[in-house]
Amino acid sequence: MKRRFLLALSMPVALILIVLIMVYWPSQQPTADENFIFSETAATPYCALLGGYEVEEGKIVWHDKALRPIKMCQEAPMPQLYLYNAVKKQVEPLDLKTAQMFRINPTPISPGGFAVSQNIKGGKFPGLWFLAMHSYNNFYLAGHGYVALIPAIAEKHQYAQFKFLGWIKA
Repeated sequence: MKRRFLLALSMPVALILIVLIMVYWPSQQPTADENFIFSETAATPYCALLGGYEVEEGKIVWHDKALRPIKMCQEAPMPQLYLYNAVKKQVEPLDLKTAQMFRINPTPISPGGFAVSQNIKGGKFPGLWFLAMHSYNNFYLAGHGYVALIPAIAEKHQYAQFKFLGWIKA
């Protein structure tokens, strides 16, 4: 009798502990603190870009491309630079002059082991497909079990072209 009572009491307590662990465990994972720069173009697939940003010797530069806008486009889109602040989890627009003040590490994986990825499956709860965070148009900062959605800039444009340029060196 006493054993059944202890078993009946321990089951809800164990369930509550499991739920608490699932809720608080992801927040205890390491978080990214490395900022990065990317460019995004609010374009449709029918528009050709007239240029693009590249990283040369640790600096961001603009390269013109010898492409003419396709006749279906009213005007060719211009890529915009953005700074992703990993601590604030915010995206801030940058101009080229400001972006050139930073030293850039163009490797796809940061020194801390984080990467910008597209279409993450599983999110913070790997194996639980119904809690998965994934979309073809979304990009994520991921590494060491940490996943954070990078806020979309060109929300109105389904085919925004995202280009990772590099990690900001301290």
